[in-house]
Amino acid sequence: MRRLLASASLAASLLLPCIAGATPRVAVYGGTDGVSATHHIADELTATGAFNSVTILNGSETTSALAGFNSILFYTNVGGDSAFANKMTTYVNNGGHLVDATFLQQADAMGGTNSLATLAPLVPFSGYGGNYITQVSMVNPTPTDPLMQGVGSLSAFYHDRTSLAPGARLVASWSDGTPLVAVSTSGVVGINLFPNDAYGYVYGDYVQLFTNALGGTSQSFAIASASANPVPEPGAISLMIGALTLGATRLRPRWRQARRG
Repeated sequence: MRRLLASASLAASLLLPCIAGATPRVAVYGGTDGVSATHHIADELTATGAFNSVTILNGSETTSALAGFNSILFYTNVGGDSAFANKMTTYVNNGGHLVDATFLQQADAMGGTNSLATLAPLVPFSGYGGNYITQVSMVNPTPTDPLMQGVGSLSAFYHDRTSLAPGARLVASWSDGTPLVAVSTSGVVGINLFPNDAYGYVYGDYVQLFTNALGGTSQSFAIASASANPVPEPGAISLMIGALTLGATRLRPRWRQARRG
């Protein structure tokens, strides 16, 4: 068993550079923001050139279809979609990389078909005390975190009055004391910011932040890929087989606001 663990570790170290050399397939579901409005953030992500593809979802996709994406951005405008949230639970539990954003906490507080349902315990934010629609700026970012690569400044209006969930890792905060970026114990990245600037009032490096969160940079993609467990390319499979064979024979054991009204 010890040799198997060691060989698996080596296989992972060999596989990640192969994955990081690719570009991720990502998807965006904006809930009640609607497909046409969701095009705005999707087009901005596409324009970065960091992704193999950016697909806009309508919420009816099956869990098997959703499993084909390396990363998914899930946000909403006012009401939520508990059926899609449950699909995201399956997605995350099967190794998918999820980014959740404003106003999902508001939707969850509405309950019923708007709630986060089984997804709620997996996200890095907890509770809802209303919307903040006052100007705030990013403070106390963790500059060495891959999520913060190229994110020098950020300010916005629309975000949720929420708190950090138990065990979640805080990466950056808003100047009003609410969390801005956090990562849950399940690996879900939370961004307390409404991502669609079609409504205005978001400034700075927000596109870079979402690009990083979805795995659009080499470091963040390596991290996302480790959790998303994408299908490895043939060359990567050969490396994994070689590593496992080596481990079995030679390795010594070694001890991862609602829409503006």
